[in-house]
Amino acid sequence: MKIFIGNNNVAGQITDIKKCFAELGVDCITATFGNPHASDEGVMDYDFSKYEKHNFDLVKPTKLKLFLRDQFNMDGKIFRKAMKECDVFIFIWDTFKYNYDDLEKIKKAGKKIIHVFCGDDARWFFSQKQEFEMYKMRSIEYDSHYSYSAKALDLKLEKLRKVEKYADFIFSRLDQAQIQLRPYYRWNMMVRPERYNNANTQRELNPIVAHAPTSRKVKGTNFVFDAFERLKQENILFTPLLIEGVINTNAIKMYESADIVIDQLIIPGTGKLASEAMALGKVVMGHMAYDRYPQKNPSECPIIDINPDTVYDELKKIILDYARRQDLAKRGKSYVEKYLDTKIFCQKVLDLINEKKIDFDYEPTFFYEHFIPESEEAKIVYNKWNNFVANEAWYKSRIKKGERNGLVF
Repeated sequence: MKIFIGNNNVAGQITDIKKCFAELGVDCITATFGNPHASDEGVMDYDFSKYEKHNFDLVKPTKLKLFLRDQFNMDGKIFRKAMKECDVFIFIWDTFKYNYDDLEKIKKAGKKIIHVFCGDDARWFFSQKQEFEMYKMRSIEYDSHYSYSAKALDLKLEKLRKVEKYADFIFSRLDQAQIQLRPYYRWNMMVRPERYNNANTQRELNPIVAHAPTSRKVKGTNFVFDAFERLKQENILFTPLLIEGVINTNAIKMYESADIVIDQLIIPGTGKLASEAMALGKVVMGHMAYDRYPQKNPSECPIIDINPDTVYDELKKIILDYARRQDLAKRGKSYVEKYLDTKIFCQKVLDLINEKKIDFDYEPTFFYEHFIPESEEAKIVYNKWNNFVANEAWYKSRIKKGERNGLVF
């Protein structure tokens, strides 16, 4: 058996997954549209940016640019090689085609497809806003580059519903799955624990508090800065450390020097930063919403739950509570080994393609039961793509025919 893994190396996940499959005796081909997060171990087999013959950066709209990239930059070489040699395709974020048209062809060829959604590839502003507010949480704010148009929705739903129609198995996260309909497995930002030195010693005085946002607005960095300033005004002794624009290997060295690491404050659940920090034996703080959001987090999760309203109080308490910091730091590594090891995902994929019965982690209901379309134009788009999957067995077995708030199921 041979596995293709592509095409977006989000947080270095592709390179880590390939390494773990190799340890399990499985050969892989890996590819990406760009490799900015690759770990220092493992080289991507193919980087599509190296195959570019034309520069389409100035082409508008983006949909046309992506179409031209498909036609001229890739030449189908890697796709043909993967179709010839691979039995299983694992797609993270991107497939080969900008609108996921290749999924049907891969499926008809008898290949297995596992698709991983890991963020805004699945998340839609209006649906996350409604769901987060339903659970009394702040919604995500985006910068001026985000498109709220019906056209943007159409492309997002085209990709999402094609995955739901053609993939054999789907991995996703509750915080991004508001418009998903098909049951799925939980996706975690994983690590290989053996890559991280467990430095769980804590400074009793003047602990270093690190924050490393990939997007300040999405991660809630302004609330972290506000908390830092209030603590300084109260003469609470600590050293803030902001980590931005640093390659992963250097960032990890900076995490190693910290005592406390603050992940994201808006999105419930954690990213790669939290996984790496726990593997390093650090105290980790992030928005977990244990008491209100049904993510099914393991009960022994050592992450301190914070949000924009509580980050100041919780950070102050943990800075001053040296004994608790020592305890949480010791628990992080074992938690990562038990729940966030990349090998767990790889073994689960092998079990699934070998037809082992594994219960789904989530059966999404928000879109079907609660969501209210944001406009008449959007209703047409939602219904178009509902209809696209309406004859699938999983849809017929769990979605009752009817209409609600203009949505037709």
